[in-house]
Amino acid sequence: MNYGNNMLGKWTTQVDNSGNTNKSLYQPIIDNSKPPKQRDSIIRLAGESGDTLESWRSRIENRVLHLNKLTKEEVTTLLNTKAPNSSIRLPYSKFSGLSNKASKATGLLSLKDTIPYESATKLHELWLEYAKGIIGTNNHLNACKSLALLDLQGAKVDIIKSSCPTYVGISGIIIRETQNGFNIVNQLSQLKFVLKKQTVFQIRLGDWTFFVHGQHIVATPSQRSKKKLKGKVTL
Repeated sequence: MNYGNNMLGKWTTQVDNSGNTNKSLYQPIIDNSKPPKQRDSIIRLAGESGDTLESWRSRIENRVLHLNKLTKEEVTTLLNTKAPNSSIRLPYSKFSGLSNKASKATGLLSLKDTIPYESATKLHELWLEYAKGIIGTNNHLNACKSLALLDLQGAKVDIIKSSCPTYVGISGIIIRETQNGFNIVNQLSQLKFVLKKQTVFQIRLGDWTFFVHGQHIVATPSQRSKKKLKGKVTL
């Protein structure tokens, strides 16, 4: 067996019984050209694994070693973490956060009795930009249809007619809209809940003044935005 030096390792030349010459490039485990500390570390690793140096050499001989690419097992070993088992299927979860029932139980959907009117005013300014961008300069018929599809949370409303006398005269900004009513904050920072049915709301938007009959918008904002409107005498 003849040895020849190479930058990547050592060439070995072997002649079999048939006279054929085989060459192979291998990197021996122990190399006297290496510093003593490096040789000692290789011997220590072989001893910790419980394998002999010859078994280590058989693993490396005639193998292409990609030194610049760490495998997943080597990365997790360096980080002292266990590699995830891809064969284990985790239970499927439809919801990534709190459910509606849990949100109500924790009070995330509840409103305080008083809300600063200044905060509601900032919401109203955002709603004006949103509404003007959608309605624009349409004629009165298209403007009414567009208003019926808008999200009214942030709109300033006045109640001019209702089957409930205590509703009449309430004026403020809508903070939250549900299927059957509005939560309105007045100028005294008081929160009022007004049912939609049998109530007429007045909404001003620039030069437009809309009179909205509540029974025609009994739906949540998301449902109303997808609803196909039918022709009515009044909105």
